[in-house]
Amino acid sequence: MFRAIAQRDLASLEKLSRVFIEGQRNAAALLALDHFFSRLPVLKSYTLLEMSLFLNKFRKFARLVHDIIYHPDPLSATSIKRLFCVTKLSNTEYDMGLGSVLHRSANRGRHGLTYLQRSDTTLSKREMVAALRKYLAAHLCERVTKENELCYDAVVFSQCLTFIVYGECIHPNCPQEHVGSADLDSKRYNLRIGVHLQQICILQLMYSVNPHPDRKEWYVVVYSCFVGDLLKTV
Repeated sequence: MFRAIAQRDLASLEKLSRVFIEGQRNAAALLALDHFFSRLPVLKSYTLLEMSLFLNKFRKFARLVHDIIYHPDPLSATSIKRLFCVTKLSNTEYDMGLGSVLHRSANRGRHGLTYLQRSDTTLSKREMVAALRKYLAAHLCERVTKENELCYDAVVFSQCLTFIVYGECIHPNCPQEHVGSADLDSKRYNLRIGVHLQQICILQLMYSVNPHPDRKEWYVVVYSCFVGDLLKTV
């Protein structure tokens, strides 16, 4: 896996992540998928099937991060400690590793522990768990926010009604998907609904570990991602 990471072999990283998930090696799967999604692809021209496959992988990544955050005792798992370079010094003290991603985050200020000096690496178990969860929540929020912004430009999330009805579109740079009425079968409909549901699940995972929007904002997200498109295809 480390050779694939160094060579940015995305195909191998994605394949390894599936092997790790099947073997319940979730920490290794998270590392592989984190590097796989370190640079998100441009989703604007993705087909419906391509978008479905992408969101399925990204949802697995978001779920892995979410599950570590909500792990009742993450420092009891050797794989999690190894992944984040955390070493148990005693029953009450843990070392996060100087220069590790967790240490850099803890010294960053805005997302980290503002009282921690740059040379400090030792924390109590409660503080270390809090630092780990805070870093992962911010990391997940950053990744999902970027992914969601790319989805805004993806044509598959919005169909051109003019093209559906008349078979042509007068807008030269129409930002919507052009699909003929003859192609709107049940298979495509179910795939489209599945894409919206996957994106909603991803957003829900992000909001579950970060401050929730108010009810109005969450309604707008659900409506724009799912209900609005559902009405267009009926």
